[in-house]
Amino acid sequence: MLERDIVTKIKKALEAEGAKVVKIHGSSFAEAGTPDLLGCLRGRCFALEVKRDEKHRATALQLMRLHQWHLAGAQVGVVWSVEMALGVVRGL
Repeated sequence: MLERDIVTKIKKALEAEGAKVVKIHGSSFAEAGTPDLLGCLRGRCFALEVKRDEKHRATALQLMRLHQWHLAGAQVGVVWSVEMALGVVRGL
């Protein structure tokens, strides 16, 4: 499965839970390393870096950006499934 397909499934699942979710597309206007999905569910912000599977790892820059979101109070994680994403967002 391609990463974009996983992103779409995660986004739809989070929206079904009531979250507002934005997919961030890499461009010259976006900060390098910005997580793929940013959003909020019931007052809790989250930032998710989506990968195809456990073999694909986040870069050092992506991990640094996730850490910055964490320091700001967001739930963060590197995920490769809907279940993982829901767990991160729910704080499990």
